[in-house]
Amino acid sequence: MKVEKNWQDAHLYPPDRLAVHVTNICNANCTFCAYQYLTDKKALLKEEHFVKTIDQYQDMGGSFVDFTPLVGDLLVDPKIFDKLNYVTGKNYFKTVRFYTNGILLGKKDYPKRLLEARPTNVTFSVPGFEEGLYQRVYRTKTYKKMLKGVHEFVRINKESGSPIKVNFSVKPDSPSEESVYTEDYKKFIEPYIDEDSIIFVTDLDNWGGSIKQEDLTGNMKLAPAIPIGKKNKPCYYTFFLALMVDGHIRLCGCRYNNGTEYDELVVGHVDDNSLLEIWQSDKAQETRANFLKGKLASVCQTCSHYAPYSGKERAEKTIINYMSRS
Repeated sequence: MKVEKNWQDAHLYPPDRLAVHVTNICNANCTFCAYQYLTDKKALLKEEHFVKTIDQYQDMGGSFVDFTPLVGDLLVDPKIFDKLNYVTGKNYFKTVRFYTNGILLGKKDYPKRLLEARPTNVTFSVPGFEEGLYQRVYRTKTYKKMLKGVHEFVRINKESGSPIKVNFSVKPDSPSEESVYTEDYKKFIEPYIDEDSIIFVTDLDNWGGSIKQEDLTGNMKLAPAIPIGKKNKPCYYTFFLALMVDGHIRLCGCRYNNGTEYDELVVGHVDDNSLLEIWQSDKAQETRANFLKGKLASVCQTCSHYAPYSGKERAEKTIINYMSRS
């Protein structure tokens, strides 16, 4: 019988995941993403903040590093492969993954460098494999560049024995037969991926109310709203820590609203406190406890991405057990 774990004890264990936001700059402008409304200063993560946070997360016993920015694309960072290699080179973390639009894999040697970096999982976010669809939903004319680079990566990954698990998160605005299972897909993608690699996203998140139905095209639709009354347990995503581009730490690296990532979910800065201190801070605990009182952060009130905490990713040992090794 599956036993639900007590959320109040979670701070004694490593954070379930660490999201590393190496940039908040994107080279696409997707209709379904709140990037189009972002007002924050565009930036790249400083190396000192990156190294400090990764090392401290490892010391705490953390095992899951996600390089997916809250918004933006990690491949925009010119030093992304140095950062990936720093993490995977430790041979410690069980999962090192990210989502990307794959556009910059069209750059010379990028597919090869990504393969050599050896993340465990790479998920490509695409609307489908048809140029008109791509321009309509991603609002960029880089379809051919994306297809060339992604094809090269999945090809060499396959030829190397598929050391990296590849998925495609697909968000079409038209029937899959005409937008996904196209000649481009059959020629450049399908021969090099597993049968379960295509994941359709049919109910799109509203980004805490930032995205409206009128932002979407074709037959795309938003996920049903979740009443605040049903958000009566701390959200699963508040048990992740996110390193922001300026060194702040935020609970939840998934969603924001009102045009800014800097909201009530920001709980510290790595220059002011250790990652452990931030993780176990009163502010972090209070933010989670507020779900029981119906006092939700603005983005949480209308977010359709909510999921109640279950502890399913909790580490086997407490932080003190991991830190006593050193």
